[in-house]
Amino acid sequence: MADYATRERIFEAIEQTIIELGIEAVTFAEIAARVHMQPSSLTYYFPQKDDMLAEFFSWWLTTSRGRPDERVLDVKSQTPEQAVRELCDWVDYMIVNAPFEHPVIRAIVRSSLVGAERDDRYYRLAGEIMRNGVQNVQDAFAQFLPFGIFDTQRYQFAVIEFSNAIVGNQVMGFFDIELPRQQEVMQAAAERVKRTILKDGLYPPKK
Repeated sequence: MADYATRERIFEAIEQTIIELGIEAVTFAEIAARVHMQPSSLTYYFPQKDDMLAEFFSWWLTTSRGRPDERVLDVKSQTPEQAVRELCDWVDYMIVNAPFEHPVIRAIVRSSLVGAERDDRYYRLAGEIMRNGVQNVQDAFAQFLPFGIFDTQRYQFAVIEFSNAIVGNQVMGFFDIELPRQQEVMQAAAERVKRTILKDGLYPPKK
């Protein structure tokens, strides 16, 4: 029990360090100072820094911390017309605003892209994030199925296009890449998803 509590304190200190200072600041010295330990004591739990980060990332993804806030859908007691509006607003929000910018998620994916040759644990964790993201999109879209607003033949393609748009925006964010007129590019991606998934005649939604 004591070991578990200590690990959790260490993981919480890593999370705060990443949020406040970035992943580059996660060192044995920094984390030991935050949990009032000697840096050498951390090696009892984690032989190397990569071991400490990999275990932290796994812990973070399996706790409530690994579920960043997203816009909540409310599709109860709606008409098909209301459902179209709700869906389109949600797609705009999720793609254009890209609310997957939590520093820890950025750190995991950035580590996987930069350091996969060093430690493929980061790569596997990043893959888990992407798979979970696609599943979340499918679950969200599924809430609208009873309203009959989807073109089912284009449904899976729309899920993939939606996920690719978000992932592309994420990757650019991780490396601080900005495209000319990036907001317009992301808005265009959102419009493509809506045109793809909605039945003909339902897009654009009536004001």
